[in-house]
Amino acid sequence: MKIEPHMLAILARKFNVIVNEMNHTLEKVSRSAALNLAKDFSSAVLTSEGDLFCLTQAIPIIVASCSMAAKQMTGLFGDLRPGDCFLNNSPYYGSSHHGDFAYMAPVFYKGEHILTTLSVAHQADIGNSQPTTFMPFAKDLYEEGALDFPCVRVQRDYADVEDVVRMAKIRIRNPEQWYGDYLAAVGAVRIGEKRIIELCDKYGAATIKAFLAEWQDYSRRRMVDEIGRLPRRSWEATNAHDPIEGLAPDGIPLKVKLSILPEEGKIQVDLRDNIACLEAGYNLSEATTRSAVVTGILNNLSSDLPRNDGVYNCIEILARENAIVGGVQPPYSTSMATVGVAARLINLIQSMFAELGPDKGLAEGATSFSPSVASVCGKDFRYDDRLFVNAVIYGFGGGPALHGHDGWLTYLGPPGGCQVDFISAEIFELKMPILFGCCEVETDSGGAGEWDGAPGIRCLMRPRGNPALWSYFLDSKVFPPKGLHGGHAGAPSAAWKVDAAGNEVAIPDISSEEIQPTEWIGSLWPGGGGFGDPLDRDPERVRHRVRNGWVSPEKARGVYGVALDLSGEDYRVDQERTAQLRLELRNR
Repeated sequence: MKIEPHMLAILARKFNVIVNEMNHTLEKVSRSAALNLAKDFSSAVLTSEGDLFCLTQAIPIIVASCSMAAKQMTGLFGDLRPGDCFLNNSPYYGSSHHGDFAYMAPVFYKGEHILTTLSVAHQADIGNSQPTTFMPFAKDLYEEGALDFPCVRVQRDYADVEDVVRMAKIRIRNPEQWYGDYLAAVGAVRIGEKRIIELCDKYGAATIKAFLAEWQDYSRRRMVDEIGRLPRRSWEATNAHDPIEGLAPDGIPLKVKLSILPEEGKIQVDLRDNIACLEAGYNLSEATTRSAVVTGILNNLSSDLPRNDGVYNCIEILARENAIVGGVQPPYSTSMATVGVAARLINLIQSMFAELGPDKGLAEGATSFSPSVASVCGKDFRYDDRLFVNAVIYGFGGGPALHGHDGWLTYLGPPGGCQVDFISAEIFELKMPILFGCCEVETDSGGAGEWDGAPGIRCLMRPRGNPALWSYFLDSKVFPPKGLHGGHAGAPSAAWKVDAAGNEVAIPDISSEEIQPTEWIGSLWPGGGGFGDPLDRDPERVRHRVRNGWVSPEKARGVYGVALDLSGEDYRVDQERTAQLRLELRNR
């Protein structure tokens, strides 16, 4: 059956609307702050074989490889039927890491499994031995302690499998919050199921199936054409995660060999020359390895490429098992698989494209989970000291610059890619017993360039009523995000505590710190790397950032070579003095 071009566009848009409605369901119905405030979730539609077919606004690291989790469903269960729903959060069965719960529902139309709906939701608590979903120093799966669901049926005939739900509730510190998030995610895949059946009623199953095949083929052709316009080339590059005391004193090194093969219509990424996995939570799962590679590459290609396996399968990954990148087998831990090393891998790959020309590549984006983005656990005095475990996702910045564009401020890091919401402090203060002292752009923290990296954010927080435990982990403190083509690095990250007397006190870079109601915990998110020579930046852009407090007058003169008259309210560029300054700086 042939699909007319206009129907290809219409049906593609209709599936986008379905996925958006799934996301809206998760946002409006869920209970934890990570979901209903920060939107740390993604949804997708996949083929009955498990190939990713459609996603819209999504967090790259948790959804670019979701087909790996979905294919477990069709591989493990030969008795699929309407009303089934499955939960997969196992990094050994195609999921990203234990913190991301992937819910999948097979969609049947007139007895035929035609599509699969999927929603991935990051959890506030997963039964870890500590009240956080990220455990950097967990030596193995058992020390991590997380609930592991290796693609388990959680609904049959549209009703919960009570044994599984009961098992999860007893292991999770705030079971009602978890169950509310569970219902939201199941509701999201059911909304997708309902809308797909309506679509089949309207256009017929034959039309929908023909569209699926044509859309995947169209996507593959688009990607092959995109790769065909790149030069044939193969090269290597390295970078590293920050040193980790007691684990990786010199940092975690990464090495990538990238090969563009335009005649074959593919890009090959060789990760085999990397260290063995660690007895810690920093190892990448196979899913996060694939997602990180895909993200780093697609960040350099046309933004209108479809996001599905028709495109992704043109990227070949060579990796070895049980290495720091590539995928591990139990009992190795992957608790940190969606951050840390994954962020560094994305940065490395996206910056490697700078070898293709002075206008190519992305600078490095900020990588860190400082205390403003942390798991927080305590007792809520407003509700009879009820235990709360939730995620604060706030006070982040540090987007990387690229040719023609400054870095995006509310970036969160390469794995998040600007997709997480930055909401008001007042909403978080209603959600949790936390008080914000400040949340503000850190002056001069963005990497300078012809296009600037986004600045970092300074944040102060403290608990109200009772002490609370903050679990966080810094990166980009020793190796801050690098610039490209003469662009400068962003400012490093930092964490500290302010005691009751107002004194700043040093705290570890990676820790779970108990903060008293009389204390503040401080956080500085790193800045993003700049792109191009700062002396080529439009002086008016420099004036604008000085006026807004993002750049100091001193940095404007000493780095950008821009002289400003600060006597007026809006400031003014002294064009003659600026030309002289830039000539002097270039001569140096």
